Amino acid sequence: MKEDLPDLLLLDIRMSGMDGGKICKLIKSAAVTKHIPVIMISANKDIEQITLECGADDFISKPFQMEHLLAIVAKYVNKH
Repeated sequence: MKEDLPDLLLLDIRMSGMDGGKICKLIKSAAVTKHIPVIMISANKDIEQITLECGADDFISKPFQMEHLLAIVAKYVNKH
């Protein structure tokens, strides 16, 4: 991610390859991407702790209501 940066990223903790927490740490450690809000999504019971550890801006526990997801996204996208 060097050009056309997204306004926000939704990352699941469980992803093929690298897990979402590690990806979040990389995003938040790079000067060019650290400002991008990252929202973690997971059914993991430790999602709140994982969110804090990786530096994500927020989290959504699965299962979730679409209205909740849209409200969280709007909270961060409307900041810019």
